[in-house]
Formats: sequence, structure tokens, C-alpha cells
Amino acid sequence: MGTGDGNNNSFDLDNGKVISGSYTLKYSLEGDDENDFTSLVETTDYSIEKDGGSVLLNATGLGKLGTNQLYADYTHSPKASDTLINTLIAASEKEVDRKTDENWGVVTSYTEFFDGRRNYYPSTDEPFGPDWDEPSIVQLARRNIQNITGVWFLARNVSVANLSGMIVWLLLILM
Repeated sequence: MGTGDGNNNSFDLDNGKVISGSYTLKYSLEGDDENDFTSLVETTDYSIEKDGGSVLLNATGLGKLGTNQLYADYTHSPKASDTLINTLIAASEKEVDRKTDENWGVVTSYTEFFDGRRNYYPSTDEPFGPDWDEPSIVQLARRNIQNITGVWFLARNVSVANLSGMIVWLLLILM
């Protein structure tokens, strides 16, 4: 990238559109045959403008570089900027969560409501009743559940055996 002179703190990479997490900056004596490189630390020693490909050394980085040679190792995308790639990845993650009805990212809270019945309409000719009693099992809509933090009943003095037709509120933490 260049050689330090103690004053110049701005350097340009050969390419812009640098990919996040793919870059390291190092310095070494010019012509050092032993490849003895020392890494610089982002935010402590320098800042990088990934889309434009410019590096700005701060006072700490400028002091470390001195009159040594500055090197950069990075990956760039010739067709898409890092900002665009990160935007597309975030949108893709949301779409996968929406289409699979699952959360594949950070643990989130989810509230699910139940009324005790799946079907309100009778399925026989007899009025006002279904032809069979549904099992007393609550089927959760989500999978990958890490834990259930609570179950609340919105009707007082109702035993678990008499939940049929009552509203149940579950607060779930999903993984």
C-alpha cells in the first residue's frame, strides 16, 4: 500500500468494495526477507472505508507504522459493495424466517394464543357439536423452542383438565 513517512495517514487500497471481515493491515520493514509482519488493529490503529477502499491511520497507527512498509490483505467484490451485500444478506435472512415460519437468527420472544379448539364448526348433521373431542394437547406453531417461560390462563379457577374452550396464553422463547 505504501511506506510510512510519519506524516501521511491516508492510504488507498488497489480495489474498493472490500468485504467485511476479510481484511487485515500489517506493517514490516521494507525489504524484510523474514516476513516479520506486525498487525494493526481496526479502530485502535486505523479506520477503513470499505466501499471506497481508503484507509486512514489514527495517531496510534501512524506511530506504529513509522517509516515501515504498510501491507493489506483483503477480499473485494468487483460487482457489489459491502453495504449492498450486507443489505441483501439481512433481507434474505428475514425472508427465510418468514417463509419457514422459523427464527434462524438471534433468540427472540414469541407469544402464542390458544382458545382450546381448532375447529368451531360441527362436522356432523347433529347441531351444535363436533363429532369427536379433540385431544387435550396444545400443538405449538413454532419449532426450535429453547424454553417456555410461562403459561397463563385468562379464566380464573379453571383446572388443566377443563381447558377445553378456554383461552391459553403461552410466552415462548425460540431459538
